[in-house]
Amino acid sequence: MIKILIAMLIAFELFCAELPSKEVLEKQIGQMIVLGFDEAKIDSNSAIVQAIQRYDLGGVILFDRFYDDKAKVKNIESPQQLQVLTSFLKTISPHLIISIDQEGGNVQRLKPSYGFLNTSSAAHMARKSIEEAKTEYAKMASMLKDNGINTNFAPVVDLALNENNTVIYQLNRSYGSDVNSVVSYASLFLEALEEKGIIGVLKHFP
Repeated sequence: MIKILIAMLIAFELFCAELPSKEVLEKQIGQMIVLGFDEAKIDSNSAIVQAIQRYDLGGVILFDRFYDDKAKVKNIESPQQLQVLTSFLKTISPHLIISIDQEGGNVQRLKPSYGFLNTSSAAHMARKSIEEAKTEYAKMASMLKDNGINTNFAPVVDLALNENNTVIYQLNRSYGSDVNSVVSYASLFLEALEEKGIIGVLKHFP
């Protein structure tokens, strides 16, 4: 019995010795977090920069406007401003995920009105030929790369089955109701991103 207790104590001590420090644990958790922030221009004193440095954040997500105030700039004003922003972020953390939602159509953080290339919505893209879609997605992927984006939360692979769906169907965010068509066009989207070294993220999952 004594031998068993001694063995258990030794095992417990070894387990405790292998536990990471608070600092290491914070950075391990930080690597799993993609965080938004409220600035279009940042410097070494910015809260997001300090968070990246302290917690080794896995990534950031960029938006053009505030959700509750569309007139107020959040992260994106123009190509020139965005390139400066993403370049600075990469100097802070070279492997940082710099992500965005750039689907095309109604969901474009990089809007033509800011000086960026327009991309068709999924519903409109599905009416184009494969070659036309491939060309348009290649241009979009190049634009993302040129502006320092390395992860895109797109394409949408939801099926357009419910006409009353105000989030997907009525915003033309789906390629349609046919599974094969959705797979074909979503694949073109992903391939275009991959060719430019950008990670594509299929959505939406419950």
